[in-house]
Order: sequence, then C-alpha cells, then structure tokens
Amino acid sequence: MASWLSHLGFHAVPTTRNAKGPDLLVSTIDGSRSAAIQVKTTNWAVRWRGRGIDRKPHHYEWDIGWSSARENHPGLLYALVDLKNWEDGTRPDVFLVPSQVIFAYFAHGDPETWKRARYHIEIEKLEAFMNKPDALQYALSVGS
Repeated sequence: MASWLSHLGFHAVPTTRNAKGPDLLVSTIDGSRSAAIQVKTTNWAVRWRGRGIDRKPHHYEWDIGWSSARENHPGLLYALVDLKNWEDGTRPDVFLVPSQVIFAYFAHGDPETWKRARYHIEIEKLEAFMNKPDALQYALSVGS
C-alpha cells in the first residue's frame, strides 16, 4: 500500500504494528498536508450471486472491526484491499474510501446483533473508489 502511494507521488509511512490508530500516515511531497489511512485487506472481496449463466459478482466484503467502524474524520481514509488471489499474478485492487462512508454504513449497526463489523457493499457503489487517489486528494485538502 505504501509503495503504491509513493508511486502516486505521496509520502507514506507505516505506523507501529498493532498500535491503536491508522496504519499509514500520508503526506504531500512537501509535507504541507497529511492524512491517515486504515488498511483492511482480504484475499478475495468479491461475493457472487446466482447459478450457472446467471452467476454474477454481487458485492464486496471486508471485516472492518467495531472500533474502526466508529471512526469518522475528514482526514481519515480506509484502504480496502482486495488481493484477488494475487498468487496468479493479478494485481490487487485498492479502494480508498473516506471514513464518513464507512461510518455511515455502520451508524445503525449494533455490536450486540451484528457480531462482526463486516462491510458488505454492492459492486456499483464502490467502483468509483477503485484504484483512484481522488479520496486521498480530498482528505489531504481538509487534513492538517
């Protein structure tokens, strides 16, 4: 993730492993603006529906965790990484999603009834965030 952001022209530094808070700190090259990224990764995010010729991709799915699901800051993004069985040479997809989107999804969730904070989102609703740094540009513009 940090190497992809570096390739896009940002500084990206991982935080201490298992520390509370974001996984990456990102800044513009001149250091004048910064944002934070929480990374959530899965081996295969696409879930399918239907049988035979009617079988189609339906939604993506990531475990978010309740503490992460409750975070809502303009300078915080989630990098939802779909490894897509990367052993076959397929590049992972990265969805840079503003924390407000994740927060809104879980706003009415209840840890007592939703045992796991799992983000299920329709394919078409997440496509705008796929492999695009637009949300990061915005987070940097409102971040510190």
